[in-house]
Amino acid sequence: MADIIVVEGEQCVADVVRAAFEREGHCCVTMQDGLDAVDAIVEADFDLAVLGLGLTSVDSLQLLKYIRTLDVPTIMVLGASQEEERENCMAIGASACIVKPFSIRELLSCANRLLRRGGAVRETMRVGMAEIDTAARQVHIAGCEVPLSPKEYDLLMLFVRNPHRAFSREDIYEHVWHGYYPSKSKAVDVAVARLRKKMGWDTEIKAIRKFGYRFDPPSVG
Repeated sequence: MADIIVVEGEQCVADVVRAAFEREGHCCVTMQDGLDAVDAIVEADFDLAVLGLGLTSVDSLQLLKYIRTLDVPTIMVLGASQEEERENCMAIGASACIVKPFSIRELLSCANRLLRRGGAVRETMRVGMAEIDTAARQVHIAGCEVPLSPKEYDLLMLFVRNPHRAFSREDIYEHVWHGYYPSKSKAVDVAVARLRKKMGWDTEIKAIRKFGYRFDPPSVG
């Protein structure tokens, strides 16, 4: 049994997909609002996401980028007129794409392939002395768990997946908070300061004057 989230603007499509997954013994939740889906994905540990391209409350491709930072395999559902977006979706991080109208057998086959391939298998990343369990969203250093908030964890993953890359504060805010950066906001600086302290990365997360931050991974040992 897998935990699956379906984010689809057409309720009738979402209901059919949910019923199909439940018949297979999976636990499935459906949502039409992309912003609600973000909250649900942060709080739950889903094994698979099915995402429609035509969401109105939030850009579907931005939501896809966010889901993939959590290492949740994602099936993109494209409309018949959107098939040209397949390459773009795959480049962003979709695990697979299917086009409406699709058969339930096609969807289930695709989902089962991704689940068997290891969608629910934990991946452990090692960065210096830190071990990151991406499925559990847990971080340990020397066997002790580092208590990170959801935003701190997202910030951590942005850095460790993009070593030596300079991010502006605006870039960080867009990736982690998924919105435009308020000019007077200190959210990024506060989150970076907390992450530095919790991870012991005072020198590894470098401030770039009048721009933002860059992560230079620590050496092991």
